[in-house]
Amino acid sequence: MRKFIILMFLTLLNLSCFASVRLESGSLSCLKGEKTVGVSLDLTRIKYKKDLPFKDFLALGRRVSDWKERSLDYFVKEFNEEGFKHDLSATTHSRATKYVLVLTPLIVYKDGSISGIAYLREVSTKKIKATMVFKSDDGDYDDPITFKDPMDELGESFAKLFIREIRKANK
Repeated sequence: MRKFIILMFLTLLNLSCFASVRLESGSLSCLKGEKTVGVSLDLTRIKYKKDLPFKDFLALGRRVSDWKERSLDYFVKEFNEEGFKHDLSATTHSRATKYVLVLTPLIVYKDGSISGIAYLREVSTKKIKATMVFKSDDGDYDDPITFKDPMDELGESFAKLFIREIRKANK
């Protein structure tokens, strides 16, 4: 019994390190056979603490000028580490891909964690194939690479969702 309790505790601890990513509508089955998906970051609708301008959050720390690109690099790195096992990768160069995952953070919280929506969109037609919601557990309010921790965590979680949904489509 004691081993069971310890195992359950370790499982809960492990699960708490992952972002929450959920498919809301549509399907990821279009990715069946795809090797690479593009990823981009849309910050046009983001607010700090639900109603303050995002620039108020940015003012909490000193930021590197290319923090958006470097944040996305963390997402891609983690996505690819998980996706590599299943022959799926992400890239920030979405023009060379058939589909692009558009990450749209809506709220950045006091601790730097983020929540929002994401769309899997066909590059040529801009047609949305799937909509997902996400929330990171990790955050850092004054990291020079503004979304380093959330994007690191989200990359792995999105890869796991994509792989799970592609497997369903293969059955």
